[in-house]
Amino acid sequence: MNKRYYSLNTYFKGIYGRRVRKICIDAGFTCPNRDGKLSQKGCIFCDEKGSGADDISRKLPVWEQVNKYLETKARDNEYYLVYFQPFTNTYANIKILETLYKSVFLDKRIIGLSIGTRPDCLDEDKLMLIAEISGGREVWLELGLQSSNDRTLKRVNRGHNKEDFEKAVVASNKAGIKVCAHIILGLPGETPADYANTADFISSLPVKGLKIHHLYIAKNTEIERLYTGKEISLISKDTYIQEAASFLERTRPDIVIHRLMGDCRKERLVAPEWTLQKSEIVRDINKELAARNSWQGKKTRMAIVPRGTI
Repeated sequence: MNKRYYSLNTYFKGIYGRRVRKICIDAGFTCPNRDGKLSQKGCIFCDEKGSGADDISRKLPVWEQVNKYLETKARDNEYYLVYFQPFTNTYANIKILETLYKSVFLDKRIIGLSIGTRPDCLDEDKLMLIAEISGGREVWLELGLQSSNDRTLKRVNRGHNKEDFEKAVVASNKAGIKVCAHIILGLPGETPADYANTADFISSLPVKGLKIHHLYIAKNTEIERLYTGKEISLISKDTYIQEAASFLERTRPDIVIHRLMGDCRKERLVAPEWTLQKSEIVRDINKELAARNSWQGKKTRMAIVPRGTI
């Protein structure tokens, strides 16, 4: 079945003519929402080990994590992005960041970076550094928004608001850095109207990529307490498929879709069980678009110039 959305694989093959994979690494960062600068609680859904964390890799220097992957998993016919993933990967002194970012280019197959961070953890010096590395390389700045509803952001203890995200996207775009926005469908209290507003907000900004996640419950999180105490309920699989398709319809067609589901390791997952059916659900989202005779961007107007581009 042909994809009815602009997938990351399509984007990469169009530019490089081959598959590009991510090497996920743990650089040992923390987060201002955990170390006390903003809060010590973190976002209510955040895994205590961080997104994509690996207990073993955290013990190794960044360059060793990359080298280990190249020695054991890399293929000569593929390219790679090094993904600084768990927690906030711009939350350090500029000299430390420069050393870490530049240390991973160990092989000609490594063509760039993905840097996961928060919109409130960027400044001009950090953007200048990332822009410098971006010259001639494939570099993405991955910014968590989760929702454009400030009430929701406060409820989940994000520690930033919608305006912070917009400012970060506009500043990154002016620096020539591609931004991939992260959102979550199914956050407590959110409705389809909230999802539509978030899609419209993202499409109004110079965002170049998008990750759509579903809300899942990881062990030892605040949201696990709320879930086990029956204070919140989770979006169903069928509803998620429908809402993800609707979100894509309202997403500008030039935005690259990096992800259509969240990931959680089986041993860390509390619920929902369908989190482990990633490939099936991604296919079903595409099937839902086909059943509607729809596609990414059908409900957008490309004539509208995204804010921050002029």
